[in-house]
Amino acid sequence: MIYRALLVVALLLSGCAGRVGLPERTVSATAGGVEVAGAVGAWRGWPSQLDRVVTPVLVGVTNHGAAPVRLDVTTFGLALAQGGRLAAVLPGDVRGTVAEPGPAALPRAGLALGPTREGSGPGWALNDPGPDPRTDPTVEPDRTWELPSADMLDLALPEGVLAPGRTARGFVYFERAPRGTGSVTLRWPVVDAQSGETLGVIAIPLTLP
Repeated sequence: MIYRALLVVALLLSGCAGRVGLPERTVSATAGGVEVAGAVGAWRGWPSQLDRVVTPVLVGVTNHGAAPVRLDVTTFGLALAQGGRLAAVLPGDVRGTVAEPGPAALPRAGLALGPTREGSGPGWALNDPGPDPRTDPTVEPDRTWELPSADMLDLALPEGVLAPGRTARGFVYFERAPRGTGSVTLRWPVVDAQSGETLGVIAIPLTLP
């Protein structure tokens, strides 16, 4: 039964390569037959200044091996050059507020930031069209919005089981890096989804903007 459950998740993940492409300037490493590429400064979603709350890192994982591997966001980490580690946070667990106006396209599409329906979780909900804070002077300029945003949830690295020959891409959100951090190392243990064996450890040097 456990293998069957893993197989179902693997099939779901095998067709999902993520909704974001890796930029040309990426750094990659391979361990246990799995290649991981990472890039910083690649966030183009809303809010634009997400790095004031968390440290977003765009990650691409390609399974070149023969075994399915487990994708668990919380197993990623950023090792600091001066010691210490920034832990990865599940997208739905990110908490914070931003004063940046919502995307202008939301009111035109009949979407607006606001409280979600009961039981729907954090994020955005279908609301009545609202004014655009950037064009309507009657809207309070200091209005704030709670995170995570829809972009953060939608563009996150998918979790599950990555089948051989497949790729998954998305953002991993780490704790906010201290000011002036600079060099970090993205670390991730490659784990066989069936046996639980660690096949290797990825280590990718990155420089935060």
